[in-house]
Amino acid sequence: MNLHEMANLVTIWFNKALAGGLILPDGWFGRPHDNLHRLSRVQALGQTLQIELDDRLVLEFTNPASIRIKDSALIIEGFDNLSFYWSEFDSDDKHTTAYTSGTVSFMPPTGTVVN
Repeated sequence: MNLHEMANLVTIWFNKALAGGLILPDGWFGRPHDNLHRLSRVQALGQTLQIELDDRLVLEFTNPASIRIKDSALIIEGFDNLSFYWSEFDSDDKHTTAYTSGTVSFMPPTGTVVN
């Protein structure tokens, strides 16, 4: 699957789920099953898949190997690098976290089935 097809699958998943919880390689971002994020934008740029949530959270995957839906979750694996840029919701403090391996999952709201 190329990056444009991956971006399309992200859009399709969020259109069905409407929002999702975010699990990064080191665990949940925010409270599990409580913090739900909406897709602001997704695009394929060169070797990068960029996903923006809530107009504040940006995930930039370099060379993601696979993306799939399993048990209603959207799973992205096998990337060379993930840069996660985010601003706190109650302030403009900015943060960046980098990952060189792992899995990122988007979990739909409880009771939502995405296939």
